[in-house]
Amino acid sequence: MKRPMIAVGIFFLVGVAVAFNARFSMSNLWLLGCCLTAGYLFMKNRKRYAIWLLLIFLVAGMHLGSRHQNQVTLIHYLECGNIQRHQISHIEGRMTDIHHNRFGHVSYSVEITGLRLRTSPRTSAMGGRVMVEAGSDHASYATHKPGDRIIINQFSLKESLLNNVENNYYQHLKERGFQGILKVESKDIQHVSVNRFYLMQMADKAKYSMQSFVQQYLDPPESMVLKSIMLGNQGYLSSDVRRVFARTGTAHIIAVSGLHTGIIAMAAHEVSKALGAGLWKAKLITIALVWFYALMAGFPISILRAGFMITIMLSSFYLQRHYDPGNALMLAAMIFVAIDPSMIGTISFQLSFLATASIIWGMSFVENNKAIKMSMLKLLIITLIVQIGTWPIVAYHFKEFSIISPLSNVLIVPLLGMLMMMTLAAWSLNWIPLVAGLLMHVVNGILIYMIRLMSFLAEWNYAAVSIEVMTFKTVVLYYLMMAGLLLLAVKIKNEKHYIDRKVYENG
Repeated sequence: MKRPMIAVGIFFLVGVAVAFNARFSMSNLWLLGCCLTAGYLFMKNRKRYAIWLLLIFLVAGMHLGSRHQNQVTLIHYLECGNIQRHQISHIEGRMTDIHHNRFGHVSYSVEITGLRLRTSPRTSAMGGRVMVEAGSDHASYATHKPGDRIIINQFSLKESLLNNVENNYYQHLKERGFQGILKVESKDIQHVSVNRFYLMQMADKAKYSMQSFVQQYLDPPESMVLKSIMLGNQGYLSSDVRRVFARTGTAHIIAVSGLHTGIIAMAAHEVSKALGAGLWKAKLITIALVWFYALMAGFPISILRAGFMITIMLSSFYLQRHYDPGNALMLAAMIFVAIDPSMIGTISFQLSFLATASIIWGMSFVENNKAIKMSMLKLLIITLIVQIGTWPIVAYHFKEFSIISPLSNVLIVPLLGMLMMMTLAAWSLNWIPLVAGLLMHVVNGILIYMIRLMSFLAEWNYAAVSIEVMTFKTVVLYYLMMAGLLLLAVKIKNEKHYIDRKVYENG
C-alpha cells in the first residue's frame, strides 16, 4: 500500500465507531483478535497479509471503543441516579481554563479528579470534564489561574451534555469534551494554588495580554469577533453574531481552526527566516510557536490536528523523508482517538478531519489540473469540495446546510491571513502606540467589512436551508458512496497512467 496509514486508520476508526453503536463482550473480542493474529502469522500471500493486518486494527478499534463504553464519569453517576447530590461532601478537580463572557460572568473548565461522599472519610478517584459557572464575583477569582486545584463543596447540575442537546453553546461545549455544566456559588469554591508549568504561565499571560490589547483599540462587536478569531473564545459573541457566521458557512472563521494555525505557522516561519535564523532554526521556532499558540487557545481538536501535521511536515525536513499529508492526517486521527475514544463522536473531530481530508484531495485535484490557473477559482473549487465532504455532518448535527458558503468563504477567507498577521504585528509593536494604532485601524476596517457582509448574506432567503431528516444511516451511506467513487476515480487514473506508460515504452 502506498498510503498504509490511511487504510489502517480507517479500519481502526470504524472499529471504534462500531463499538460505540453496539455492545461487545470483551472475551469475544479477545478471542477474535487472537484468531486474527494467528491467521496473520501463518499467511504467506502478501495481499492476505494486508487484509489480516487491517482486520486486526479493526478489532483493536472495537476493543478500545468497548473499554471506553464501560467507563463512567461524575455526570454519568448523577444522571443515572447511582449517586444522589445530597450524598456528596465535595468534589475535587484541576482548573484547565478560565472564561469571561461579555456579561462579566466567570466560568472554569475543570477536570474532575476526585469525589468524597459524606459517609466516607476518603476521597475516591473520579473522572470527567465539566464547565463550572461561578458567577461574577471578580474579586474572589482574581488570583485563580489555569492549573490550580479547586474543591467544590456545594453545586447543582445545570445541564447534562451526555445526550443530544439543542442549545448551540451547549453543543459547542459537548464537542470539546465536556460532560456537563455545574452551577456553583463563589463561597462554595476553595482555591488551592499550585506551582504551574512555566510555559502554561507564559501562555496564560500572553492570552490575557492579547485580550486586553484588543479591548484597548476596538469596540464591540469588532473586538469580540477578533478575540474569537485569535483565541477561539466564542463566549464573547452574541447568539445573533454566531448565527450569522453559521448561516453563511463561515463559523470556522470565528473558531480557532487549522486555517488559523497554518497562518500562524507560515508567519512564524517567514519572520524567522527574515531575521536570519536559517532553515533549521526557522522550522524549530515554527514548531515551538505553533504549540505555544495551541496552549494559548486551550488545545482544541482542530489546533491539535493542525499542530501535529505541521510538526510531522517540518520534522520530515530533518529526517529527510517525504511528507504525505494523507498519512499524517490519519496517524493524527488514530492517536487522538486512542487517547480519548469519545472524541470520534464530537463535531469538532468529525468536521476537522473530514474538512482537512477534503482540502488534501482538493489541492491534489487543482494542482494536477492545468486548466485551473486563477487563485480565486482554485479557492472556490476547494471550498466546494470541502462542502461536499462535510455537509452531511453539518446537516446531521445542526439540521441546516449553508448554500451560500462557497461564495461567503471566497469573499472573506483571503482576508483572514492579513487580519491575523496585522493583529499579531500590532500586538508585538504595542510599545509604539502610533504604529499599533494604525495597524488596528486597518484591522477594524476589515472586521467591519466581514461582519456587515456576512450579516447581509445571512439575510438572503436561501442562504441556508433546513434539513430536518438526516439520519445516521443516511450519513454512513453517503460516505460509503463517496469512498466508492473515489476508489473508482483512483482506479481509472492508475489505468490511464499504465496505458500512457505502455504507449510511451512502445514508442
